[in-house]
Amino acid sequence: MSNLLPSSPHDVTRLDGTLARIFFTDTATPEIYTFVELMDASKIPELVAMCTGKPVGFIDSLQDESYGALAKACIEVNFNRAMVLAASDPTIAAKVLPLAHRMDLVGRMAAGLLSKLSSPASAASPAGPGTPPSTTPPTSSPPSSEPAPDSMPSAASGT
Repeated sequence: MSNLLPSSPHDVTRLDGTLARIFFTDTATPEIYTFVELMDASKIPELVAMCTGKPVGFIDSLQDESYGALAKACIEVNFNRAMVLAASDPTIAAKVLPLAHRMDLVGRMAAGLLSKLSSPASAASPAGPGTPPSTTPPTSSPPSSEPAPDSMPSAASGT
């Protein structure tokens, strides 16, 4: 489901395990303004409902993977159109540009989190994910705070 296009059918899985086939609807230009308003308010289920023509209750009945794929595709398709409109309409530009920055930031944070979670080192760490494994061998004695004998200042130096 990674290549969702408005004209092709998309099979999604509902929470009860049943499959459903849906289509993206063609978003009219005035609806792009609604899209930006909903996006700004973080009302993503409503966005997906608008893009698919399905009620929000149907969207809420989807498994996470299906919902996530639809939400991502809906945002990708319509956000690009909103950016085109923003180039000539300062009203929509004022809302789209902060969203573009926020989406970029969130995307980078998610990519970093996913790479941490999928790295073998974090999974093998005894302290759990997010704690880097130690690269130094354990020592039996605590480290000394005194400098090594050959690096100590001599009494003749007049310190």
